[in-house]
Amino acid sequence: MKMINYKTVFTAFSAVLLGGSAMAQSVDLTMKWKPDHQYNIKQVLDMDMTLPKPQDGGDTAVKRNMVLGMQGASSVHENGIMVDMKIDAISMDMAVAGNKVISYDSAKPNAENPVDKAMGPMLNLNFKTLYGKDGKFLEIKDFNEKLLIPEIGFTKASLENMMKQASKMIPDGEVEVGAIWASVIKVPMQGFENGFSCNYDFKLASLKEVEGRQVARIEFSADMEKVKVKQHGMDLLMSAKNIEGYYLFDVKEGQFTEVKTFFNMVADALGMEMVTKMNLRLEFSNEPLKK
Repeated sequence: MKMINYKTVFTAFSAVLLGGSAMAQSVDLTMKWKPDHQYNIKQVLDMDMTLPKPQDGGDTAVKRNMVLGMQGASSVHENGIMVDMKIDAISMDMAVAGNKVISYDSAKPNAENPVDKAMGPMLNLNFKTLYGKDGKFLEIKDFNEKLLIPEIGFTKASLENMMKQASKMIPDGEVEVGAIWASVIKVPMQGFENGFSCNYDFKLASLKEVEGRQVARIEFSADMEKVKVKQHGMDLLMSAKNIEGYYLFDVKEGQFTEVKTFFNMVADALGMEMVTKMNLRLEFSNEPLKK
């Protein structure tokens, strides 16, 4: 009777396991858009700043929270898919040394609140985003900048550029778990000399089944070049440190479900350094339009 060659069996068994694992751990990361769907985006930004008080050597804590909600219905366009977007919710709170100094909620309009005059017009802002048949962002249409005040720094050019750059976060093709790719994201912003630029490193960290869906977790880190900023007549030197975060991507839907970014924004004015801890969260969802 022949002895079993355990080495051969182990090698063959390992090859099957590894081969199957390799197939299971490769996924197509490509953006997809469907007609007759409602797309929803919620952005939450928390800022925690400490301002020095030279007169007594102490510090003043400044905290700010901003929430922006957008939604839009999609339809077929000759070049791909058009999403008719509108801003449907805005809220903002700011506290200095524990005392609330700014409070705004679009769901509770107040004509006497000066913040309403600045933020209110954004609720009348509608615009269309066009995506190609390959899922890539093409352009923004019907964006009425006259509704916005310059201080907000929210323009068609800045929004369009941010959407183009955001598409670089997705490799647009088949990717294996553990794969790494890099991208340089440049965004023009009002007050920022030549805009700002970040060098990103992305990694497909894992693939998991979540409620029957295959969800990819992509982790990233980045560094930002120092830029000159002019605010309230003062020249500042801005930089971002310790940029890191992740995003979750629904493979079948071809859409983000969540993005989280953490970083420290550093402003240097007259040799005095001010650090703001930033926590940015984006939530995405979509569902078929009700007929």
